[in-house]
Amino acid sequence: MKLDLIDRKILYELDFNARMPLTKLAKKLRISRQVADYRIKNLEKKGIIEEYFVIVDNAKLGLNYFRLVIQMTDFPKINEILEFGKQNPNLAFLGLLDGMWNLCIGIWVKDISEFEDFLRYVLYKYGNYISDKEVSIGFQIRHFQSGFLLDKKDNKEFLTGGKLFKIKLDDIDKKLLILLSKNARESICSLSKKLNISERSAAYRIRQLKKRKVILGYKTKIDYKKLGFFNYKVFFNFKKLEKKDETALIFYLKQLPNCIYVTKPIGMADLECELLIRTREDFFNIMQEIMEKFGYIIKKYEHLVIYKELILRYIPVNYDSNKK
Repeated sequence: MKLDLIDRKILYELDFNARMPLTKLAKKLRISRQVADYRIKNLEKKGIIEEYFVIVDNAKLGLNYFRLVIQMTDFPKINEILEFGKQNPNLAFLGLLDGMWNLCIGIWVKDISEFEDFLRYVLYKYGNYISDKEVSIGFQIRHFQSGFLLDKKDNKEFLTGGKLFKIKLDDIDKKLLILLSKNARESICSLSKKLNISERSAAYRIRQLKKRKVILGYKTKIDYKKLGFFNYKVFFNFKKLEKKDETALIFYLKQLPNCIYVTKPIGMADLECELLIRTREDFFNIMQEIMEKFGYIIKKYEHLVIYKELILRYIPVNYDSNKK
């Protein structure tokens, strides 16, 4: 689908601030509030905007992000695993892949034993249909704004993960986070009614969660395939890495308009990034440039395409019932 400049500006602004009020968005784009509202609803109707969700720093919730990638031998069983995954309230990510793996399951867990229980259950149910698997941890993730929409790049970023530093939250705060994870554009009035608190209290709690850096921002989930882009996931392995070299590579990736994530993992690779690319030739050219600049530290790289994201959550949907 081709979008005009106004639609692209709307997606760009909502990409990193999904709760932006219509009046503010309209003023920024120099259009009427009615036009802004119509455009957003039209993008939702076309399926270009899929949902709005809150970005929560998992480290502040005391949660680790474990990932399981799988290569299946029985492709019809993939749909069964997808349905199984959709029922798990702790799932962070569920995606179909094209490349060396064909399925990725990401899950929020408090500790490694919780993940081990999940892994054992998956292998018990589907082990006969899995030819290969690998486990990793998304230790720290940098989120970048989709600058390619306007062929520009801001220095804004959300940084999640790292050392766990759990912040104490009450039940209302937890329920509020879950509601925002389901619809980050839900109004204060609606949120207050569902939480049975005043609008003033709901607004105050959101401000406090942002001040304590539990809430980092609000993101819009966009179906980039409908805009002609494919999500390439790149895994870098390094020769010998000094901190300054890693910092330089991350900074370089951050400046690329089509780079939307950089992940510091444990396992699988030394560094990962996600690039929204139109053609394989574009991908080849970008990787050539990266290797020319950083080939002295990069031993090798591998890639796959994230074909479809079925689940993307920054908090377990049952987090309000987790008393620990």
